[in-house]
Amino acid sequence: MKRAALLAAALALGGCFGGGGPAPVEHFYRLPPPAPAAPRARPLLAGVLVVETPRAAGLLRSRPLVYVDAARPLELRQYRYHLWSEPPALLLGRHLRAALAARGIAPEVRPAGPGALRVSGRLLALHRLQGASPPRAVLELELWAGRGGRELLRRRYRETAAARGKGIHATVAAMGRAADAVWARFIGDLEQALMEEEKRGR
Repeated sequence: MKRAALLAAALALGGCFGGGGPAPVEHFYRLPPPAPAAPRARPLLAGVLVVETPRAAGLLRSRPLVYVDAARPLELRQYRYHLWSEPPALLLGRHLRAALAARGIAPEVRPAGPGALRVSGRLLALHRLQGASPPRAVLELELWAGRGGRELLRRRYRETAAARGKGIHATVAAMGRAADAVWARFIGDLEQALMEEEKRGR
């Protein structure tokens, strides 16, 4: 017992004076709130708009931030100590619901349940492109909307946004701007599709 205690004390002292330094700190990130949107004068839907969390696969299902070196564009890598606060598809789904609610397309926006229209999607890319100057945020999604078994809209959206700084925090802010740009394009397409559907129904 005495020998074991001496060995433990020696190991502890070795850790204190071995020059290992402090343990790396994990950093957790969330998206900034959606950009303010001018609300519509009247909703285009009379019922609930259901906006599901986008599907994701592979590295996009996990919380570590993904990056790509501009010199090796086919290789995806993950940061060890920079992570999303939640899986990125959950964050993006919540972000899109907030943007649609602010626009006022429907009186209510929910993540699940019955509704007058259902929006679904698939997350295809969300990463930091480094080696470029400045670093860039890349976001790509496929989004679709439909009801009653009929598809109203299906399109792929890709946006890049330059980071306003070299750090990861600046890139996450750029990812928020890329998301705002995707939502603006999608919401415009969705409004157009709903108005055309309304005209055909007259």
